Amino acid sequence: MSLRHFLGFCAYVWPDFLRKYVMARKAKHSEEFYREWMPRWAQGVCRAAGVEIHTTGLDRIGPGPYLVAPNHQGYLDVPALMGTLPGRPRFVMKRELLKWPFFGRMLYHSGMIAINRADRHQAIAAIEDALRKTKPGDMVYMFPEGTRTRDGRLGRVKRGIFYFAAHSGLPILPVA
Repeated sequence: MSLRHFLGFCAYVWPDFLRKYVMARKAKHSEEFYREWMPRWAQGVCRAAGVEIHTTGLDRIGPGPYLVAPNHQGYLDVPALMGTLPGRPRFVMKRELLKWPFFGRMLYHSGMIAINRADRHQAIAAIEDALRKTKPGDMVYMFPEGTRTRDGRLGRVKRGIFYFAAHSGLPILPVA
C-alpha cells in the first residue's frame, strides 16, 4: 500500500468512523443499524485504500445463511469481504478486538462473534451461542487460519472452522 493510499484510508476511516459511532449510540436498534451501514463503510475503506476488487459468481449466492471461509492475508480482508458479498456480515473474531477504542464498540453492537482464543471451552460456547443466533441472510465469516501471518502467506488451519461447519449445518462458501 502506498503512502497516498494509507493517508486516504486514514482520512476516510476515522472521521466516518466517529460520525457513525455517534449516530449508532443514538440508534434504537443498534445491531440492525450497524449491519446496514457496515458494508457501505467497508466499500468506502477499500476505495480510500486504493483496493480494486474483482468478483465472479456473486449471482450464484443465495440468500443464506452461509459459513464463509476466506483466507486471512491482510488488514483489508475484512472490509473487502464485507463490502463485496451480500447478506449481513458476522465475523468470528478474537475477543481482544472488543477492547479497541470506537472499533470495539462497533464490533460489539454489530453482532460479531467474539471468541477467547486462549480458552477452548469458552470459544466453543461462543460459537454455539452464535449458531443459536444465526438468522436467514447472515454471512458468518470464519478465517480457517484464525489469524494473519506476518509474511502474508497462508497459516496453519485451526480446528474451530471444522467444529463450526459440523455443528452449524450451514453451507460453506469458500472465498479466495
